[in-house]
Formats: sequence, structure tokens, C-alpha cells
Amino acid sequence: MNIGRQWSDRLRMWAEAFPHFYYRETAPIELSFFTTMEHLPYDQAVCGTFTPAPVGTKWGKKWEYGWFRGQILIPPELEGKRVVFTLNSAEEMLVWVNGQESGAIDKKHRFITLTRCAKAGTVYEIVAECYAGHGLRSEGAGPVPYGVDSIPEPPAQQVTVGTSHFGVWNEELFQVAMDYLTLYSLVQKLPEKSLRTMKIVEGLKKFTYIADFELPEPELTASVVEAGKVLKPLLACKNGSTAPEYTIFGQSHLDLAWLWTLEETMRKTARTYSNQLALMEEYPEYAFLLCEPPILEWLRELYPNVYERVLEKVRSGNFYPEGALWVEFDTNIPSGEGLVRQFVRGKRWFRDALGVDSKMAWMPDTFGFSAALPQIMKKCQVPYFATQKLIRQDPEAEPFPYNIFWWEGMDGSKVLSHTFKKNNANFQSGDLITRWEEDRVQQEDIDGLMFPFGFGDGGGGPSDQMVSRAVYTEKNCKSAVVEHTSVSDFMKKATDRPLAPYFGELYLELHRGTYTSGHDLKQKNRRLEEAMHDAELISVFSGENTKEQTDALYDVLMLNQFHDILPGSHIHPVYEDAMKDYTEIEQALDNIIGTGSRYFNTPMMYKENGFKKEEDAKAALELFKLEDKQSKETLEKLATGESYNKSTFNSLEDLKKGLSGADEIDEWLYKTERKAGDYELITYTY
Repeated sequence: MNIGRQWSDRLRMWAEAFPHFYYRETAPIELSFFTTMEHLPYDQAVCGTFTPAPVGTKWGKKWEYGWFRGQILIPPELEGKRVVFTLNSAEEMLVWVNGQESGAIDKKHRFITLTRCAKAGTVYEIVAECYAGHGLRSEGAGPVPYGVDSIPEPPAQQVTVGTSHFGVWNEELFQVAMDYLTLYSLVQKLPEKSLRTMKIVEGLKKFTYIADFELPEPELTASVVEAGKVLKPLLACKNGSTAPEYTIFGQSHLDLAWLWTLEETMRKTARTYSNQLALMEEYPEYAFLLCEPPILEWLRELYPNVYERVLEKVRSGNFYPEGALWVEFDTNIPSGEGLVRQFVRGKRWFRDALGVDSKMAWMPDTFGFSAALPQIMKKCQVPYFATQKLIRQDPEAEPFPYNIFWWEGMDGSKVLSHTFKKNNANFQSGDLITRWEEDRVQQEDIDGLMFPFGFGDGGGGPSDQMVSRAVYTEKNCKSAVVEHTSVSDFMKKATDRPLAPYFGELYLELHRGTYTSGHDLKQKNRRLEEAMHDAELISVFSGENTKEQTDALYDVLMLNQFHDILPGSHIHPVYEDAMKDYTEIEQALDNIIGTGSRYFNTPMMYKENGFKKEEDAKAALELFKLEDKQSKETLEKLATGESYNKSTFNSLEDLKKGLSGADEIDEWLYKTERKAGDYELITYTY
């Protein structure tokens, strides 16, 4: 936008002025607090011993939490106003208002709405669980001198309590700001000589003549509202018939463990989803992507009120249940068996908990994608795949050539796939032009792009202003066709389009070292995958039903296959937690395998399982783990004639398949088939 330095500066100054006038402080909030290292439920925390926490109070050991509470009394001058508040007792916190989770406060989400129409004399009880932190969060740092900690220990008191306060939110001015900022962002990206650019610049200039931010209230707001009338004709302009199409929705990539532990992620989950629920009350048309079942299971267990409210919004269509996976897992380290289970367990959870047949493999941040996935996805009835990771190839690498394409696996199976620009994206109207003109890599056979937006990695999701801009742009965008809809709906539109195929592995030329770091994590994972196979197979031999127990153990194993845990790209406490989980899984599997083997040591059990002698049963128990030809032949002799028919094997061929090795998933053990609309994990009997 070349309109001269002075005008360019003036339009920028007015754009930057708006946020200073959204909120007007009324009074401080006095707080009291106590600290704990425990994960306390709300009902227990409010019974704690609180002491005053005046401004300047220091607190917060490493990994410590502080419970703060205060009270807000609505004064007469705020009658009928929209009242919001903010707390400055830590950088991250979950906040309850009158006993209900009402949102989170962090660096990207500063205010929580108390009421949209205040009544004088009303009292509100405010409670917050605040996280002190665990020191420096470092990513991509270089070498440090000998004897110097790369991540130094934090001080004994990391947090200083600041001023917390409540006041009036100027919604009228805020809405005019959305008009101005939408056009201002758009004009930064439009062609300089276009008629639309000229008209928008003229309107913005006129706006600055009328809107006077130096007036007192209520004259200031009146001038801004009057100036906003100049912008309305510019927002009423229509798109051409060839404008690109965008599917937009809120999202928050939440790393289950990375620069923080699983324990902290449980709290991040509550903060993120309470924020989204508050935004959905404010903007009924707003929708958010819901993925990764363990997150929702934590809500169910630890924050049941939030979980029930999430279920209500799933039913109303404000949450898009997508993902089809248990977690966003690494695809190159787990066995084929592990890959299959991620899909089967994920789809089963979405079906059982939400009544949804999830069809999208949502994997925005995984470090590359195995060529086996299309075949597995096809057989698990997951026809769609999406990621942003391939767009982030090392700049020295060859760019990935497609935004939307058919990904073809080793056996010829195809899944419709989409690569989008950024995972944790801000949302401005001008970004729609940038995505199409600068970020799009595909130059034909493409009509639109997916545009997820929201703060992430550590959760949080979109802010109020971000959602307001997105909803506003959907209604008033003049550079593209913008629609709030689901990922699957976006993919369905492209199904019949002639698209290029891409064969084999989607290799990510980035994140070096993730397949060599943390070797013992990777080794434990593989050994436990093998032990899981052994435990399940022995339960079949023995007739002892351990499915509920082994399924629960596999859930934990799959959780630790998350793409920032198993590859080793995390802080050390995450490693310690994973190794603890592995030890507990190993001990439980040892008990199952030991219990199962007892059933082969009695005459009744070895005869019922088709073996002629007790020694044969014991020999079979050892041999079924081995893969060499001689062992197989020996075991076949133990099950000669009709004996295998009396055992749990359906046939001698099934017995051979049972010995062939857990990774040959297409030949034995699991297959996915449709049964009355239900996707079930079918186990061959041996």
C-alpha cells in the first residue's frame, strides 16, 4: 500500500489505538491464596486455608500451583454495562465464576466476561487455579559453555502478584474496530492500483477525520460510531464469481507433553476448552475442532462440568469431532500393529463417546508419515488426511508440491489429503490473500484452502478478538468466500476433482535426530508392543479374558507414542513419566503372561487346548514366540491330526499365521470390517 509515509503512519496509528479503548478499569480485586503441589478438585481447593495476596506478593516454586480467590461487587455506575475482569496472579490460570469454569487467563487471553448486562449490587465469587511454571522453556537453543546448565533452575519464587481489576468492556467501540481493522488488514494485501484499494483507502482516511480518540467518554465512543458509518458501504461490496474458498474453524494444537508434562496438559485442557465454551456463548456461529480422545477423557475425569458442556456443544454443532486417532502419534517408530490400534481405538472412542464416525486423520504436527498409512486408513474407513507439517520443510529441501492430492500407499490404497499453511495461526482478513497469493504451492486443480486458526502448542485456542474477526470476515469478506464448516466437509468438496497422486512415504525434512534420541524410550516401546502381543495370544490359549486390562494398558502405550514423547523431543520430566508408564505396563503384562501360562500346566487345560501331553503344552508356550522354521515345524507336530481343531485354532493354517510375527498385520491377528455400521477389531482365534 503506497499512499505516502504520513498517511500510512496515520492509518496505522488509528488501528493501533483501538485496543486501548476496549476496556475501562473500574476497581481493583483483592485476592487471597494458598499454594500446593497437588492437583486439587475445585470443591477441595475452596476449603483450603487462604491468606491475603496483596500486590507484590511473591510465590511459585517449580511445578507449583496457587489457588487464588476474590470477590466482585457490581457498583451502581456499571448498571446495564458489559463487565469483564482480569487477574494478574500468574501467566496461566483456569478461572471459576460462582463455581463454574468460565475461561482461562494467559498471555493471549486477558479478559473474562463477568456479565453482559450488569445489575448493581450483584456479588460474584472468583476462584482461579494458577500455574507458577517450571522455568525457562527453551526450543532450538545452541551449545552452552561447560558447566553451565542449558536450562537453569528457576528461582524459589517465580511469580509476583500484580494488580487484578474489573471494569467495562466497550462493545460498541469494539464492533466498529472490527470494521476498521478488517478493511485495514485487507488493503495491505490488495493490488496497489486496484479500484477496491483506492476506495478502501479513501474510506479509512475519512474515518480518521471523524474518530477522535482524544475526546472524553461518552463523546469518544460517539465519534467512533459516527466514523464507522463511512465504512459500511465498503463492507457491502460483493465478491467476484472466481474468489477462492476458505473453510475456517478454531483449533488449538495441544501437545500432550513437550515443554511441559502430561500432568500440566490436563490443566491446559480445561483452560482451553473452558475458553472455547465461553466463545461459543458469545458467537453462536463459531466452531472448534475437537480431537485426541485422551484430552476429553481427562475432562471427563477431572472437570466433569466442562465435559458435559462440551457434549452439549457437540450436539449443537459448535464442536467438530474429528481426528479418528487416539493421539497424534509418531508414524515411523511404532509397529504396524501400533498404527492400526491408534485408528481403531480412536474411531471407537468417537463412536462410543460422541456417536460420530470420524473420517479424518488430523495430524498437523507429526514428524513425517509412513507409506503404510493409506492402506491402514482405507481399511479403517478413514478416507481423509490433513497436516501442516509438510509445508514446513527445511528451506534447503525441495518444497512439497501439493496442497490437495491423493496420497497413495504401498498397496495402491488412496486417501484424499490436504496440506495447509500454519497450525497455530492468527486470523486477519488480509491473511486470506496472503495464503492464496503467496503460501499456496499448487497452481491448478484447486479452488480453496483450509484455514484453522487459534493459539496452540500449549493450547489456549483463539482469543475473543480472533474469533470476532473470523466470524466478521465470514459475513463481510470481499476477497474470498469464507465459511465455518468441518474438515470433512471441506474434503468432500474435493473428492470428485481430478487431483494428482503422491506415492509412498511423506518424508519430513526437518526435526533431525528424533529417531535417534531417547533410544531406551524407543526400545521399550517395541519390547512392550511385543509383550502386548504375547499377553493377548496367551489369553486366547488359556481361555482367560484379559481384554479389558490389555486394552487399558494399550491406551497408555499409545498415549506415549505421541509425536513429542516417543521421538524424544521433550523435556526430561516427560522422559521420566514415560519410563514410569513403561515399567507399570511391563509389570502388568508380566502378571498376565504368568497367569496365562498356569493354564497350560494342568492336565485339563492342556487337553482342552488340543495338546496330547502336558510337556507338549509347555513346549508350545515357548515355541509360539519364535519365528524360525524349525520351531514352527515342531509346533505343527504338537498339533497334528485333529488336535488343533479341538484347540482354539480354527485350522493349522491359522496356527502358522499365529506364529508369523506381529508386524504382518494384513495376514493375521487384526482386520477391520463393517458390522451393522460398527467398526470392530476382529481377532483371529488360534
